[in-house]
Amino acid sequence: MRSSDSDRTSRRAFLATSGALGARAARGLPPCLDAAQGPAPAKDAPSAAREADIETALQWWSELPNKWTPVGWKNHLFRFNVLFNGCIIAQPDLNRRTERWKGEGVQLSFAPSGGPTMGRYAAQDDGSVIQGWNPSPAPVLWSEWTADGLLLRQEVFAHVPGGKEIQTGVEPLFAWVRLSVYGSVEGLPLPDRYGFAIKINAPHISRTMNIRNNLIYHPDRSAYPRALAPSPEGYSREVGYRLVEPDGRVRLGIPPGQACAVSFLTGKPTDKDSLLYIQFDARKGAHVDLLVPMLPCEKAVFDQELALGYDRALQEANRYWSKQPATAARIETPEECVNRAIRESLRFAEVIAERDPETGFCSLLTGSWSYANVWATPVAMTCVMLLDNLGYHEAVEKYLAPFKQTQGTVVPPGDAFRPHPGYLATPKSLTSIDWLSDHGALLWAICEHALVSGNREFIREYIPVVVKACEFIKDARRIEGHGGVPGVLPAGVATDRKTRIQAVWNDGWNYKGLVTAVRLLDRVGHPRAREFAEEARAYKAAFTEAIREKTAHMPVWTDSRGSKHRLVPTALSGESGDEFRHAFYLDCGPLFLVFSGLLDVEDELMESTRLWFREGPPVKLYRYDSNHGQVPSLRHEMSSCEPCDRAGTSSIPTRRRTGRGSWRACTRSSPGPSRGRPSPCARPGEGSPGSRRAARRST
Repeated sequence: MRSSDSDRTSRRAFLATSGALGARAARGLPPCLDAAQGPAPAKDAPSAAREADIETALQWWSELPNKWTPVGWKNHLFRFNVLFNGCIIAQPDLNRRTERWKGEGVQLSFAPSGGPTMGRYAAQDDGSVIQGWNPSPAPVLWSEWTADGLLLRQEVFAHVPGGKEIQTGVEPLFAWVRLSVYGSVEGLPLPDRYGFAIKINAPHISRTMNIRNNLIYHPDRSAYPRALAPSPEGYSREVGYRLVEPDGRVRLGIPPGQACAVSFLTGKPTDKDSLLYIQFDARKGAHVDLLVPMLPCEKAVFDQELALGYDRALQEANRYWSKQPATAARIETPEECVNRAIRESLRFAEVIAERDPETGFCSLLTGSWSYANVWATPVAMTCVMLLDNLGYHEAVEKYLAPFKQTQGTVVPPGDAFRPHPGYLATPKSLTSIDWLSDHGALLWAICEHALVSGNREFIREYIPVVVKACEFIKDARRIEGHGGVPGVLPAGVATDRKTRIQAVWNDGWNYKGLVTAVRLLDRVGHPRAREFAEEARAYKAAFTEAIREKTAHMPVWTDSRGSKHRLVPTALSGESGDEFRHAFYLDCGPLFLVFSGLLDVEDELMESTRLWFREGPPVKLYRYDSNHGQVPSLRHEMSSCEPCDRAGTSSIPTRRRTGRGSWRACTRSSPGPSRGRPSPCARPGEGSPGSRRAARRST
């Protein structure tokens, strides 16, 4: 039962208190830095307006269309993605590491039907299919359709034989699918039999960042590359049913003992398709199970999994997903939506991860379908803000290990840089676009993990890594002849735009990593702690002087009270005018300087920047609930780039089953872009997966 406001601290008071503490922690320095603290921020005056709650937030945005949701096993090289309409994408070849499995995937499109036709299939999201999670330890995703007075359901979960931890990354991975009659309209004459038509194709959908058109179908690429043959010709209760490839491998199957009829048609509904039709009694509780391997599977391996059956496989999956580290945190808030966001984020984080069988690296990825590579800065945020904060310290150490092993092997992304033994970056086998911010973000994640976990063995192992990383920052600040502002990092790649600028994003992250390293080195009594503390002081002084000088020459704008402000720059040198019109000016721009510790939240530059995004001139051009290609601004503290973030890559359950609005109330709290790390907030059994780009990334 929900507590009344009189029984608990209000959200605003709680956030004000925790925000002040968080701000002090963010800029707090160890004794060896001897940092002077500024005046305490003034308390907000009580607001006469009604405090916003989840019910209010549900009305702020419309439902996100065309979503997909990853369903898989922790750290497996592959994962299934289930679209908004129940379509299952088994696409193993998503990056350089998986090219060898090109052509081995399958796309299964499901449509309720009274006969062997696709009937009404929602290729684009029309709201006719809703989705959510079963209340079980294992992630079981359901999708529901209504047809001819029946409520029909698909339930999907992933399983690895034996329900074990991943050892190689390429263990057989299966999707168990249950198709059922979940309910019906009382009093309405109903059909005696009903079923699902399943269209079988090769994966042939590309993705864009257009929220209304983010899934592009390519029918010319849709033909499954090999002939499929039924075995036996029709369903047998004794031996079940399989669709078999010419070499004898099994593409999918139905276990024995089901009460169903099955037919298989080639060249239907078009000459590039095959159609599997499964029919069963149209009564509540009637169901048929389907087994889909990620890759076409040797018959002996497939039959062993098929014999296990849906229910026993789910028991194994539930045992696997029930395991938690002894250090795991348990967080309960007054908003169940937030509680579910935390729980689902934890499950997603390690599903959108992989173990590379070639290198042995275990890596958090940035997305489950798109962005199936590593962007190290968002990965660092996921490690600290999600996994470490919730006590999953062992997982963090596993995901940080590849960066330690490849320290010094990647050249920083900037013209002035040369190889440096301390530079931290993504291994070449995993990288997509290197950002100069990655070094600082990884240094921050390593040191923050050491401080939070207190793992002495980890600290001993990583202190040399930390010292070399600090040396890189010290040396980089002294590079001469780069033509930019001295005393800070030379120009480098800061975002996916690949422009080489002296971005505040790069300096902010590297300063954040440096001061966090100083805290760690000071704690362990390292002899170089004071040296790097002096370095941090000098870094901050050089940066703040440079950004104030640059701001003094920026364009002027007027706020709603008639006060004049100067636009705060996103870089100290090298940027073009379109940098300010791009979403990265908000996501990776000057507001980040508060989190980094380079500027205080009360600093006039930060006050001005907040006003710019909240109520400044860009707000007048904002198009509500539109695409991301707008001059960036904030609406209810949500970035105007969110339609891109959320249409692009991974999953947030968002729709209420009641249809009264949207569960889309989980705003991003990470300091910058959070690609691919999802923050789901659907009630188990009452939501539908949505999508967004980030941290990955982070909740």
